[in-house]
Parts: sequence; structure tokens; C-alpha cells
Amino acid sequence: MVKQYGDAVEDIMYAMANSATQAARKTVPVTATLSSRSDTGRRGERDMDPLDRVGTGVEFIKGRAIYYEGDEAQHYFKIASGVVRLCKVTEDGRRQIAAFLTAGDFLGWTVHDHYSYSAEAVTRVTAVKYSRRRVEDIVRTDPMVARRVLTLLSNQLALAHDHLLLLGRMTAAERISAFLLELTKRRGCPLTDATTIELPMNRRDIADYLGLTIETVSRTMNAMKRNGLLSFTDADSVRLNHCDALERMAMAA
Repeated sequence: MVKQYGDAVEDIMYAMANSATQAARKTVPVTATLSSRSDTGRRGERDMDPLDRVGTGVEFIKGRAIYYEGDEAQHYFKIASGVVRLCKVTEDGRRQIAAFLTAGDFLGWTVHDHYSYSAEAVTRVTAVKYSRRRVEDIVRTDPMVARRVLTLLSNQLALAHDHLLLLGRMTAAERISAFLLELTKRRGCPLTDATTIELPMNRRDIADYLGLTIETVSRTMNAMKRNGLLSFTDADSVRLNHCDALERMAMAA
């Protein structure tokens, strides 16, 4: 299952990255719409994501599916706030969560006609929705947008590789340590002792992301609590008491 997941991720990411790389190398002028704006408008345009000029805002309530595996892939999305899980149900009926995505992350990238994973709102989510056809047309002609897409896909490919290592080589305690540290980093929280982070996902979500059972997640986190590594401030928050020890565990694989 790990190998199949890894192959699928790399097929999608590399194909999209290659397309964006080719477009980024072209010396094509920026669109007339941009060049006709005032200096103030151009400065504002440079400060925003170049993709945002072709997107529309959307919202999803907690628990709602943004799209399902097998749906026709007509749109891409960028998360503005909230948490989204990408998941797939395996042939034997088990759910595997491929990623938790947060503000700034993109989803829906695929070279196929249909989505390979389902995307579900873990919390209330606000996002920007893009027409797939329009984005791909712009990528072919606008090097600024092409470079932006290439950067996004490169970052997400690196995260996918890290997840494969986590699934394939780490013990339960190492996986949980790596997960908590990565979540802290992506939230922009300082990595210091007594850092408290929210866990919007439930224990089943964590288990399906880490390739563990719910019982193993609960047992391992309770053992880490007894050892003083973690504290639970409430059902949805955890405090990291010894970040150095957690980092050593996360890098042990």
C-alpha cells in the first residue's frame, strides 16, 4: 500500500511539475490585463498570489466533502483557513489519509480526468477555487504563474516523501513525534518546550494518517504523557514538554 501510494503521488506531482517547468522557461510577456494597470495596482499584484486573480472564494462546513475520489477533476483549490484531509479507501475497505492540508496548501492537482483522492473538511474551511482548464491555460502562457505552480508542487512532493518515510520506517512513537512536530511547524508555532498546539483531527484521523490503529495511537500518546513528553490541556490540544526529545525520536528512523 505504501509503494502504491508513493507511485501515485510521484506520477501526479512530477507530471504537473514538468508542465509548469516548461511554461516557466518561456519568455512570454505578462498578460495585457496586468500591464494596463497603474503602478499601485501592479505593486499590489506582485504582493498577492498570481493564481488568485483567476479564483473565486468558497466555504465548506466541518465534515463536508470538497470532492470525492472518482469525481471529474474540474477545479483546483487553495486553502485560506481550516484543515482538509485527503483520503482514499483501499481495496480491503481501510481508509488511508494521504495528507492534512492547511492554509496556503493546494489540492486537486492531477494529470487524470478524475480525482484520485477524496478531500474532506476537518474543520470549517474557506478556500479559493480555480477552474482547472483556466489555470492550465495560464500556466502555458504566463511564466509567473508557472513558477508559482512549480514551487507549490515541489513543496508538496517533499511533504509526500516525508510521509512515505514516516509510514515505512518509523515506530509508533516516532511517527507520532514526527506528526506533532510537523503540525507545529506548519502552524507557524515556535518550537519550544511548553508549546501548545490544537489537534483539529480526531484519533481515528491521526491513526489513518500514520498507518496505525486507534488503540496504538491512544496507547502510545498515553505512554508519552507518562514519560513527561506530552500533556493534554484538553481533548483537542496537546502541549509539547520536551521538544528536543521529540525531535530525537522523530529523526531516529
